[in-house]
Amino acid sequence: MTKRILTQKQTSHTGSRSDQFQKRTKIVCTLGPSAQTPEVLSELIREGMNVARLNFSHGSHEEHAGRIRVVRSVSEKLGVPVALMQDLQGPKIRVGILPKTGVRLETGDEISFVSTDPGASGVEKKVFQITYASLHTDVKPGERILMDDGLLSARVVRVRGKSVVCKVVDGGMLYSSKGVNFPDSHLSVSPLTAKDRKDLFFGVQIGVDAIALSFVKSAQEIHDMRALIRAAEKKLKIRNSLPILIIAKIEHREAIEHLDEIIAAADGVMVARGDLGIEMPAEMVPLIQKDMIEKSKAAAKPVIVATQMLDSMIRHPRATRAEVSDIANAVIDGADALMLSGETANGSFPIEAVRTMSRVIEHTEATLLSEANTPPWVVAPRGRDEAIAEAGVILAREAGADAMLVTTLTGNAARLVSRCRPLVPVFAETDSARAMRQMQFSWGLIPFSLRRCKTIEDLLTLSEKTLKTRKSLKKGDRLVVVSGEPVGVSGNNFVEIRDVR
Repeated sequence: MTKRILTQKQTSHTGSRSDQFQKRTKIVCTLGPSAQTPEVLSELIREGMNVARLNFSHGSHEEHAGRIRVVRSVSEKLGVPVALMQDLQGPKIRVGILPKTGVRLETGDEISFVSTDPGASGVEKKVFQITYASLHTDVKPGERILMDDGLLSARVVRVRGKSVVCKVVDGGMLYSSKGVNFPDSHLSVSPLTAKDRKDLFFGVQIGVDAIALSFVKSAQEIHDMRALIRAAEKKLKIRNSLPILIIAKIEHREAIEHLDEIIAAADGVMVARGDLGIEMPAEMVPLIQKDMIEKSKAAAKPVIVATQMLDSMIRHPRATRAEVSDIANAVIDGADALMLSGETANGSFPIEAVRTMSRVIEHTEATLLSEANTPPWVVAPRGRDEAIAEAGVILAREAGADAMLVTTLTGNAARLVSRCRPLVPVFAETDSARAMRQMQFSWGLIPFSLRRCKTIEDLLTLSEKTLKTRKSLKKGDRLVVVSGEPVGVSGNNFVEIRDVR
C-alpha cells in the first residue's frame, strides 16, 4: 500500500472553518436571493468561500451593488479577504416568448427559426423567434441546433431568406427564453453584447477584482476586453496599481481549438461545463477538464471548475455520491478553485452546500497526496522567477519546512509557487488589498497584508510577528522564504530557510 503523507491535520466534521487555512482548493460562490444577507454571507465565508461571483445574467446594478457592499463589509469584519468576480452574460442565444404552457415539438416535425418577430403564433405555424440576427448566414444544412441544454434537438434542412428550416430530431416541450446552442456552426457573434459593455463599465466603477468573459473563442477577444477595461478606467479616472483579472470562460468548441493562446492571453480560465457539455460531446468533457487544468497550472494561471458540482443541493440538504466524486476528482486533477452557482444563489441550502464542498476538498487533500502520488513539477523553469519559485518548493519539501512565505507586490510570485502545489501552507504577503483578494483564486495561497517596509529583514521580521499573532506560525517553526531585494522591486531573487524566532 502506498505510504500516505497528510498535507494537513485531519479535521472534525463539526463546526465552522473560520481560519480558512484547512483547504488548499478555493471555493467560488454565486450570490443571489439565497446568499446576500450579512448573516448568510458571514457563514459562507466561515465555511470556506474565497470568491464571490456576481452573475450579470440576472439582477440589476442596484442589486449587485448592494451585495458587493455586504460582502466587503462582512469580509472586513471577519478579517478574511474575499475576491469579487463579475460574470458577464455574453451573447446567450434564446428562443423568444412562447405560451406559458410551452410548445410541444414532435420528432420529425418541420420547424423554422427566424431572427425577427414572426408575427404569428409559434404554436400554429411552428415558427420561433430567436435572439440572434445573423443566424441565417451562419448555419448550414445538416448542422445541429440544440435547445434547453440539449434536451431538444433539430437539424437544419435549408435556409430560406432569414428563415432557418429544421427537422426535429429529439422532441419535447419547448418553453420561453430557453437557451439555444449550435455545436456544428461557426457563429460570428461577439462575446461582448451592448448589455455586457454597460455591465463591464459598472464593474470597473464599483471595483470588482476579476471579470469573467463568456463564450470566448479567441485570444483577440481577451485583448479587446482588456482595452475596454482600460478605457473605462480612464473615463472614470481610476488609477489602480493592479489591473482587473480577466477570466476566460471556456464553453465553446472554438475555444478548445484555440485553448493555448486563450490561456496565454487571459489571467485565468473557467471550465464552464454547462455549455461546453452541449457544444462538445459530453464524454469528451472530463478529459478536456484535465487538459485545461494541466495547461493552466503550467502557465501559473488559476483555473476554476464550474457547473452542477452540487446541483442536487439546490433542492436537498445532502449531496449525491456522484457529486462528491466530481468534487474529489476536480481536486485530484489540481483545480485552483471550484464554483457553486444555483446552489448558493437561489438554492434552499447555501450554507450546507459550501460546508459539504469544503469537507470533500479537505478530506481529498488530506488523504490522497503521497510521495508517490505527488504530481511532478508541471514544467521546466522558463526564467529566473519560475526557477526561484520552484527551488523554494523543493527546498521546503527536502528540508521538512512547516510553511512557506512569499513576498509579492502583484501576486504573480505567489502564483508561481502555487503552480508547483507545495505540501505546506503558503503565506503570501503583499501591501496591496487588490493583490490580496486576487490571490484568493489560486490554490493553496493564504494572503495577508502588511505595510511597506524599507528593508527585507524588516519585512520578514514583521511577517513572522504577524503570522505568530494570528497563530499561523509558532516559535521554532521552519519557514522557507521566497522573496526579493531590494524591497519594492518586482520579482524575487532569493530563497532562504529561517527558524521562526
